[in-house]
Amino acid sequence: MPQAAAEAAPPTPPEGGAPGTSPREDSSNATAAAAPPPSELKATPAKAARATATTKPRKPAPKALATAAPAVETPVLPNGTVNIAISPWGQVEVNGKPVGTTPPLTRLELPQGTHTITVRNDDFPPYTQRVQVDAERPVSVKHRFGS
Repeated sequence: MPQAAAEAAPPTPPEGGAPGTSPREDSSNATAAAAPPPSELKATPAKAARATATTKPRKPAPKALATAAPAVETPVLPNGTVNIAISPWGQVEVNGKPVGTTPPLTRLELPQGTHTITVRNDDFPPYTQRVQVDAERPVSVKHRFGS
């Protein structure tokens, strides 16, 4: 009759669940059982002391040397306008650096001062003009290649 005793005994509940519930219905209990108890989550004083003992304090940034010269700000010069009229066309350079093709380029905004403007067209020798740019008065550069 041992078999009848097994049938009469209530079924054992699944691990972590209540009697009569399936593992799907009681999945929250399974994860709660797997998590460590809250007493193990807290840091012990010994662990906290070790954590602070292994961290090194940051060194302050080195101070600038007293002999270093103070930063000198360059004054911002106002811009002036250079009007460009080139025929038939040309690649424009200002102080040796390309800035565009005219036309459609017809105006440049340059800092006040002396600038060298060179216009190049592959079919003709380059045209170079030095201009004095002033914020008060626009300057014009006009040239017709082949004339």
